[in-house]
Amino acid sequence: FSVVNVDNLRLDGNTLSATNSNGNLIIQSNGTGALQRDSGGNARGQYAVDLQKIRSVNSDVANGNYSVIAGGSSNRATNLTSVVCGGASNEANGQGSVIGGGLFNIADGTNDVIGGGYNNKAEGNYSTVCGGRYNTASAIYSTINGGLFGKATRYGEISHSSGKFANDGDAQHTTLVARCSTLSGSFTVDIASPATFTRSGHSLKVGDS
Repeated sequence: FSVVNVDNLRLDGNTLSATNSNGNLIIQSNGTGALQRDSGGNARGQYAVDLQKIRSVNSDVANGNYSVIAGGSSNRATNLTSVVCGGASNEANGQGSVIGGGLFNIADGTNDVIGGGYNNKAEGNYSTVCGGRYNTASAIYSTINGGLFGKATRYGEISHSSGKFANDGDAQHTTLVARCSTLSGSFTVDIASPATFTRSGHSLKVGDS
């Protein structure tokens, strides 16, 4: 038969549709089973969703529990609630990490986010790389807005680079928040020159206490 009608479902060739007015089409796995596009690759995680068709190796799957790969090719979502929305050869390895798309991006820390771009890495927990190429946010709460060859290696650092001279991060703009508490009324800023800070209306430079 070319067309099959069962209850409120219609199968016409390779098209499955609901026949009741404004009807929902529900696809439900059994128990803790995953929802996946095909049977290829390694086992998916519990309640995972894996909609990509193309993979380079069997481990390119959503094998973390509650993980999602919405599309693309050769992506991996390996940890609890990790997500890859699309792109190719991206890895969301940290718990709760998210990669929007792009190519060869890796989010290893807890709750890391990479928006897209090429060959970016978010390694510190709660770190973010918005996009760009060859950027690395390795410190906790660090952020790279984009650009090329940027590095964020200090707590809460925000960086943007447009290239480099010799090493990643040697030609970039960096913002840091100097947060401290003290009973003596003094503290020391220890950071490579040049740098300036402002606190309670007083300008601080490198070496000031």
